[in-house]
Amino acid sequence: MTNLLSSQHATTGTAEGDRVLTACESCITGWSGQRPNWHHRGVDQRAGGRKRHLSLVPDLPESAATDRDETPLRAVSTLIPVPPLVEATADDLRRRLAESGAPQPFLDHAARFGDDVEALAVWLRDYGPVFSEKQWAGDLLDHWSQFLVPGTDAIAAEQFGAAFLAMYDDDSVGMIKHLIAEAVETGRRETVAMARVFASVGPIAVRSAALAAVEQLLAAEVPDVEWADDVGAGRLLSAYGWSDPAQSEEMLVLDFEIAGRPRSFSVLLDHSRGSGVKACQLHGEIGKTRRQFEVRATIAGLPFMTYTRTQAGNILAAALVAPIAARRADDIEQVNALLPLLRSREHLVVVPAAVVPMPPAPTSPRQSTRVSRVHRLKVTLTHTRPPIWRRLEVPSTATLAELHDILQVAFGWADSHLWMFETPTGEYGRPDPEMGFMDAGRITLADAAPDAGSALHYVYDFGDDWRHSIVVEAVEAAAVGPRYPRCTGGRRAAPPEDSGGAETYEDLLAAGSIVAGRFSAAAINERLQDS
Repeated sequence: MTNLLSSQHATTGTAEGDRVLTACESCITGWSGQRPNWHHRGVDQRAGGRKRHLSLVPDLPESAATDRDETPLRAVSTLIPVPPLVEATADDLRRRLAESGAPQPFLDHAARFGDDVEALAVWLRDYGPVFSEKQWAGDLLDHWSQFLVPGTDAIAAEQFGAAFLAMYDDDSVGMIKHLIAEAVETGRRETVAMARVFASVGPIAVRSAALAAVEQLLAAEVPDVEWADDVGAGRLLSAYGWSDPAQSEEMLVLDFEIAGRPRSFSVLLDHSRGSGVKACQLHGEIGKTRRQFEVRATIAGLPFMTYTRTQAGNILAAALVAPIAARRADDIEQVNALLPLLRSREHLVVVPAAVVPMPPAPTSPRQSTRVSRVHRLKVTLTHTRPPIWRRLEVPSTATLAELHDILQVAFGWADSHLWMFETPTGEYGRPDPEMGFMDAGRITLADAAPDAGSALHYVYDFGDDWRHSIVVEAVEAAAVGPRYPRCTGGRRAAPPEDSGGAETYEDLLAAGSIVAGRFSAAAINERLQDS
């Protein structure tokens, strides 16, 4: 099976996305003198000879073109001529930069290159378009005029802003702040558009300056943009995906409603490279996208899984803090252009369902919403005296990944550490070839512990080593009326996170350093129903 990723993740999947990148290319071309290869569809034609990869983004047609003006934006001219290196020293280049009227943050940054004339010349070529401060800001703001057109999508503005900011490194924060300040002086409405986006998708050090710019302009009665409330906003509809342990890859797809329009973000994770984002794509037709992902999973022989909000939030949160795992230049550009949009919406995934409701996601034909049999489990936190334990009734069809979520709630853990199950058939957790963990989402409780008397262990936080002994007390028909999973009994409140393990926790209790809470089955069940 060919590597579908190489030919699919080079595009945003929407007409709006392609138009935004085309416009941004025009800007970048002027700043760097080179046209980024953002639209190359036939990336890596040798991919067909590779082994199968988790894959990936379905072949979706481009969305219907809108009636918006497709005229390319004029490029920002390269205004600082760079003389041949043999004729100039680093001081010569800095002097010419100062004479051109470059803002002080540019001059400060240029000073960091010392006597390295070659590196300074390259930097000037890429980031040196300035006649004067006002022209510098004014030329850039011209590119934001397209987002003042009625009917503009906030996503398009966010993509443009993220792609622009991706050209700068962490040392360029001062220049970006100066750009915002000079843009405010123009009093143009385009500055509101730019600042709205920078306040959402920009580096943390830039957001406060951007937000202050918005407030200053609105106070001066500069009109706001019509899509202001949609930046970084939306509503989570559903989440799904699959994983391929053989390739150490995992796919997460999040369906949102943004400004009344459905949008899907597909995120490919690479667990062999720190579980970071390997590729990312934005889709506009969520129904068709879901169907084609299901087909791809079936072809690859991988289970298609619908995630709860808790599961999706855990996967997303871990991916967003890990270093980007993309390797090819086009994938890196695509991730940098889209990941800030998703990061600004992380709160829509991880907040409690009571705050942002997510309707039940549709189930696949192989799934059933009716619980027919349940496992009654007694779960004891080992080495605790008196023992801390819970009695749980869990659908027999629950996967060990789902049982992990249930145990996190039952014992009050924060799901902030590694975990795994020890079973007669091996160790299961988040798939990790290096640690030898198989995918806990691919084995059910009935398979791991089929009969009364079966036992397995759940280990959470490999440092504190919280070991949970799980014994199947019974396997029986589900009762009519109760909602599963549920907690029917237990003893003692669970230890707080990072309290050092069972022995240390008991010592802290004895010394009065920690005051134990109370066990409440009702509180646990309320949380189980919300997750």
